[in-house]
Amino acid sequence: ASRIGGETVEHGIWVMFWFFLAQLNFVLAAVNLLPLLPFDGGHIAVATFEKVRNMIRAARGKVAAAPVNYLKLMPATYVVLVVVGGYMLLTVTADFVNPIRLFQ
Repeated sequence: ASRIGGETVEHGIWVMFWFFLAQLNFVLAAVNLLPLLPFDGGHIAVATFEKVRNMIRAARGKVAAAPVNYLKLMPATYVVLVVVGGYMLLTVTADFVNPIRLFQ
């Protein structure tokens, strides 16, 4: 990503540089909203689950349940972190081995 940004600035294509930067920002925001626990979307999913569960329990005349135990969700969180970390290592290695060049 830094090589592409640098090449666009070197060639004076500032519109492409700002477009690339905005695109990177939108992708990071979309990934952050995935319903996986280490991301914000995972916390939103857990909160939504708790709300729906308590609404159903209230409709049946039962008391609200205890909050979700995050310790039980930690193994899934670790799996997601290992997958994301592995993907990051793969892409960084690919950038070193075979870097992208826009202008040959």
